[in-house]
Amino acid sequence: MSRGRAPLDPTGAMLLLERVLDQLPALPQAACRGQWQIYEPRSLGEEDECVAERRAAAAQLCGRCPERVRCQWRTEPPGSP
Repeated sequence: MSRGRAPLDPTGAMLLLERVLDQLPALPQAACRGQWQIYEPRSLGEEDECVAERRAAAAQLCGRCPERVRCQWRTEPPGSP
């Protein structure tokens, strides 16, 4: 018997995820669409230079994005420290 954590209810988790995502605006013209990998957190063993390059690329995309005004990440892209 495990202590502390209740087992995950997949149906409840999906309902919660749907509620959260329903609150986010649709951003069909977002420059970052399909480029999620540059926003990922630092990987185990990833070099500082690689992280800096990814973050710079993310900042460039965000800076010229036509959806920037409506985007929740407009001040800090995901994966920022």
